[in-house]
Amino acid sequence: MKINQLNTSKPLTCQEEATIISQKEALQKEKEDLLKQLKALESQRSSINITFQQQSRLLSERNQLAHQKSLKTSSELQRLEKQILNEKDKIHQKETLIAELLSSIKKEEHSETQTRETNLSTKITILDPETGKDMSPYDAYLLGLIERDQYLKLAELECDWEEITSHGPDGDTSILLDRKSGKQYSIMEALKDGRLTEADLKRYKEERCPFLSLPSS
Repeated sequence: MKINQLNTSKPLTCQEEATIISQKEALQKEKEDLLKQLKALESQRSSINITFQQQSRLLSERNQLAHQKSLKTSSELQRLEKQILNEKDKIHQKETLIAELLSSIKKEEHSETQTRETNLSTKITILDPETGKDMSPYDAYLLGLIERDQYLKLAELECDWEEITSHGPDGDTSILLDRKSGKQYSIMEALKDGRLTEADLKRYKEERCPFLSLPSS
């Protein structure tokens, strides 16, 4: 506006005209510099935007990979935990089976019948008054040293017993086997029925005397 006013008011001198031109060129140069700076700023802003987008994309990809890795790790942990539980179940089943087998073996061992045999015999001898030697009742009867009735009584007193004791889950079972007659006598049944007393049993074991009144089985 000032330039227009100068143009309208009065003619410009050469010096003034040169000054105006110089100012105009300076302003033009400043404008160009500002335009360059603006362009540089826009380019920088664009570069920053591109870098930000790239960084954002990389960060998103990393987060996605981390999430996938976390899911995979969690899935793997669940698989391992399930596998461990399965192995524990197998171990528990094996331990239970072993315990059952041991219990069964113990029951079988306990239920096995063990038999103990004890030979009990009674031999009666008669002293020969002439020779001083021992002889059997039969030999004494043949020599006429004893009567027939005495021989029969002494023969009844002679015995050859075998006591058989069986150990089983229901307790001990004892029977007497007369080897001469082959008859068997149940001691427990005789005691239970009252045909035999504990004193009789004790006297039998100590004195080796026969049980003539026991019921044969």
